[in-house]
Amino acid sequence: MRYAPTANIALDKRKAKIKDGVKCYPLKIRVTFARDSRFYQLDKDYNLTDDEFAVWETSRKGEIIAARRMAINQLAKANKILDEIRDYFTFDEFKRIYYSKTKSSKDVYSIYEEYINTLKQNAQFSTAGLYTTSLISLKQYKKNLHFREITPEFLEKYAKTFDDGIIPSAYVRNLRTIYNYAISKKVIDKGSYPFGKHGYKIPNTPRRNIFLANEAAKLLYQYYELHKEDKINSKILALDIFLFSYNCNGMNFSDIVKLKFKDIDIDFENERYILYARGKTINRTNNPKTVPIYLNEIVEDIIKKYTYSYSKKDDYIFPVLIENMTNEAISIKIGDTRSRFDKRLKDIASELSINKFSFNYARHTYITDKKKKGHSYETINDSIGNKSIEMTRGYVDQSQLHIYKEISQENLKKFVGENSENLES
Repeated sequence: MRYAPTANIALDKRKAKIKDGVKCYPLKIRVTFARDSRFYQLDKDYNLTDDEFAVWETSRKGEIIAARRMAINQLAKANKILDEIRDYFTFDEFKRIYYSKTKSSKDVYSIYEEYINTLKQNAQFSTAGLYTTSLISLKQYKKNLHFREITPEFLEKYAKTFDDGIIPSAYVRNLRTIYNYAISKKVIDKGSYPFGKHGYKIPNTPRRNIFLANEAAKLLYQYYELHKEDKINSKILALDIFLFSYNCNGMNFSDIVKLKFKDIDIDFENERYILYARGKTINRTNNPKTVPIYLNEIVEDIIKKYTYSYSKKDDYIFPVLIENMTNEAISIKIGDTRSRFDKRLKDIASELSINKFSFNYARHTYITDKKKKGHSYETINDSIGNKSIEMTRGYVDQSQLHIYKEISQENLKKFVGENSENLES
């Protein structure tokens, strides 16, 4: 026998308070299913005595009238939710929808909010920011949106509201993720899936030419050498981190600024490596892949520059983050700093009369250079920490480290040419 969930207005007798010497209880929405009852708060707390609740439907007392209006309004919303999820009711699903801003299981924006909160709980604040931006865009296009309204025709019209083809593609990909998430949560079924072969096909984002030419790389290194002894400012730090990124196999900006001195390790031949797990993989797998980076002369030179007599193992290598920051504060700091440093890199490009570049160029240029050198995709993926067959589970095979040393020496030649004797050891 399938029980039908019901909702009513009740006092929560589990949580008594004293008002004017008399016990009173919070007024709530009570949902009952399969002989099990759960209580859900109103948007505002109201506490009534048994006598007040006995006459609450007819009382003319101001506070009770306000409580009655709110409770009746939220009971109607609760019943609407029950009607929508009656066939697959669970208390968890009701609670999720009831406490969302929209209070609708079929509403796209409530699922968006839930997904964004999940990202934040996983400390993926940058990704949460991207989804928040796409959510704002959708709300500006359509105030209320239900999954049944997401059709290929709707997606076509939405995409055409943008002049730039890159933005709608990113936003629609986010919407597709939300749609798939809703399917996984059994909020909707696959029957009317609007994407893919028989639905809306998300246009491929046009590829930009993100590559730093060898001539520009050498000018950047000369600039680095010329200003190596200068007092560190945002421009010098930005260039140092850019050079560090390329020479560390295109390491992401966020991973670089999170590096600590304890991440530097020495192998059995007494050579130094950085061993780190990419931030993107830490939240996606229980066994994040360890990426080894051989410290070539440029990397060693930059690390030495930021090593002080008081530096400790647990200190960050670069002066961007500080200890005891929350994950959200770290994410905000990284985003703000990267944006500011990208501007400094453009300033350097103007000084050197080379094409403007940003931190993205380090990773893209590294991958392009390795392809040109004939390295296999598997080796490149291993060196940058992308998804691939792992050499080992949970540790780096020391017998393979020479590969990363060779790659690191190739990185060095990009900036200093075949001769690196002018570098300090």
